[in-house]
Amino acid sequence: MKVHRLGLVVVCLSFLLTLNSLTVQAELLSAFNVPKNPAIDFFGLLELSSDLQIDPRDAERDDEKVSLGTLELGMHSDVSNVIAVDVLIAYQEDSAAMVLDTLTTTYTHSARPKWHAAGGKNYLPFGAFSTFQLNDTLGLELAETNQIFANVGFHGDQFISDVYVYENEEGIVGKVGGRVGYHTDVFHIGFDYIDSLYESPAYGMHGQWTVEQLTLLAEHIVVDHYRLNEKSYAEQYEIAYDFNGIVIAVSYQINDALKILELPQEKASITISAPINHISQAGIELWKQDGIASIGAQFSLIL
Repeated sequence: MKVHRLGLVVVCLSFLLTLNSLTVQAELLSAFNVPKNPAIDFFGLLELSSDLQIDPRDAERDDEKVSLGTLELGMHSDVSNVIAVDVLIAYQEDSAAMVLDTLTTTYTHSARPKWHAAGGKNYLPFGAFSTFQLNDTLGLELAETNQIFANVGFHGDQFISDVYVYENEEGIVGKVGGRVGYHTDVFHIGFDYIDSLYESPAYGMHGQWTVEQLTLLAEHIVVDHYRLNEKSYAEQYEIAYDFNGIVIAVSYQINDALKILELPQEKASITISAPINHISQAGIELWKQDGIASIGAQFSLIL
């Protein structure tokens, strides 16, 4: 049986933090100023989606569906003034059941709160994937990865950096990645690197510029399949304008990934979205990818 050492350490740490009833554990937690009844916050997200696909080349391929896009239930607990635990279980459209999506324990230095260390199972800090569209970006489809990891980071007022080790898709522990970024109230720019995505190194650059109601987004992600002597990449360019809460966004994306990933090569979309009240919002998106037009609507409830 293969033993995932990094995952074992993380699981043991999370397990120890929950054993408040044991004397030894109580003494350990008291050293971190843990209250007897730490506050626990619960939250949730529900997304309902409806899509209509229209293929002008074959009328019989027109397809309409209504589905539960996303269901998330999460918990955050400040176990002490330096330790926090986050748990998220989720159901997504391609899932068979609710699954443990993320489990993270974070330590923040009390004297240097801009520094932190974290470990668990989470989405690695690679790629921004920011968008006002209803659907995920092609960059996310290409590069999002959820793995067991351990991270050390610095998040200052403007400068951020993260360095992490993780277990890749093949179960190899000790792979590394990193991120640096700079942000202000008007713009942010970032550069990410990861040394094993589809068993290949990858890097990404992303930026956002906001002036009053106008926002510009751009992202470029490259996976270097050096063993195959080719590269996969995804690019995104997006502009959005906020008309007193009603957001209109136009996006153009191109992609050149390995055929086994089955991603469209080109996608253009426009989305209109608006809040209904303080916990819900709705939107409609019209997009065209590889010659096929689709229209989709989405309702989101955030608790």
